[in-house]
Amino acid sequence: MKPKVVTFLLFLACVLCSGFTDNRLRVRTVAVDGASRMWDFSAGEAVDDCPVYRSYGDTLLTEYFNGHRQWYGFRGDTTVYLGEESRLIRLIPQDTILTAAFGNGGLFGVKAESDSGRFCRRYPLGTSGVYRSEPPVEGLLVLAEGDTMPAVAVREIRNYRRWLVSDTLPGLSREVTRTRWFLEGMRLPVVLQITDITSDSTGVIRSYTEAYRIDSNDLEDILTPADRLQQALRDADITVESGMVTVSGAFPEGTVLMLSISGLMGNGLMQRELTCDGEGLCRMSLPSLNPGQYILTVSAGTPVNRKVIINE
Repeated sequence: MKPKVVTFLLFLACVLCSGFTDNRLRVRTVAVDGASRMWDFSAGEAVDDCPVYRSYGDTLLTEYFNGHRQWYGFRGDTTVYLGEESRLIRLIPQDTILTAAFGNGGLFGVKAESDSGRFCRRYPLGTSGVYRSEPPVEGLLVLAEGDTMPAVAVREIRNYRRWLVSDTLPGLSREVTRTRWFLEGMRLPVVLQITDITSDSTGVIRSYTEAYRIDSNDLEDILTPADRLQQALRDADITVESGMVTVSGAFPEGTVLMLSISGLMGNGLMQRELTCDGEGLCRMSLPSLNPGQYILTVSAGTPVNRKVIINE
């Protein structure tokens, strides 16, 4: 057994002993155009055979579906594609492959590619593969009718080529595209869409697309306090009336919000921290401002702020 394979297996053995948490995309939904910026997955029905994500602490993640398992490792702010396996195949890349497949912000705008992956099969077929991930795309996601949320979509593409005797003879080619959708700040996806195309020398011989999303009840279970705070900020009502700013939302008592006012050119005019009361309310009196338009920004220490235009 090669040293790289031994190292990989030892790494897995150590991590598997540390415990895990699962996330299931148990609702089969309607596929969408992944190139758009508005993704509606509100339709769907519950199924038993669904994609499962298993997170082993902060170091390892697997995706399992249709008898096929993929491995990803986390090294600080970097995500690494570790390989994949099923009953018949096992691929361990010969070189480290960085990936943006799980919304890694440090790889935005970077394509991770490798042509050095090698399959070892239990029957006499050869396979070569190329792996790449594309830059994340921001847009709006609908998981339930009438509920739109900002999200990030990441496409991960594998191209495989198989042959019987020699790689110089005609064989089958296969392209599998996985698009995963993430809510802001979440490591595990809430939607997975798979497009699988198999071709030979005559053209496409098989093609299908299927999509799965998280159940709304499961989403509530996996949201962290930071996720819930971000969601509360996104859904909050912000009103400006009679010289008073009021922010109302599902904020836990004691939540600290930062409110700031700036000109349209970005020049800061005022900034103040406010603590929400037991009803999720924060109020602030506006300073004296010259007539015109201003930007009111409300933040809660989360990745995304709320901005509204106020007129004085």
